[in-house]
Amino acid sequence: SSEVVKVQKYIDDNKLKVEKLPSGLQIATVTAGKGETPVKGDSVDVNYVGQLVSGKIFDTSRGNIAKLHKDIYNPQRPYAPLAFTLGKGSSIPGFEEAILHMKKGEKAIAIIPSSLGYGEQGMPGSPIGPFTPLVFELELMNVIHKDSVAVIPSAMKN
Repeated sequence: SSEVVKVQKYIDDNKLKVEKLPSGLQIATVTAGKGETPVKGDSVDVNYVGQLVSGKIFDTSRGNIAKLHKDIYNPQRPYAPLAFTLGKGSSIPGFEEAILHMKKGEKAIAIIPSSLGYGEQGMPGSPIGPFTPLVFELELMNVIHKDSVAVIPSAMKN
């Protein structure tokens, strides 16, 4: 499909060394992380820049990058890492899958096929059309394990 061709051209043009996962997601590590890898149920803080394979940025958590792109910058928005719980379906499948393959502190580029993105519908009112692959620059800032949140000892030992 033309989607596969566009993705391969992006990889070649940017000289990325990617790992291709069975789902079709492709990840290139930019900076290795030294921390732990999150699992479903963990909460994470992620900085991201979302763009099309053309390089057009459609969303970012980084205010300094948003300011360079007047069409996406919103002065009302508090730009900060995205905090969410993995496995709740609050973001597109490819975004979550990429984070599940990263370690805390890692920076990576995730190339997400439309099947793991916005699919055949795209995202009306945005630059993301039908069958559009997406590129996310991701930085996994923090991992909070689900069982480390408010641990209450069941019995106090004397």
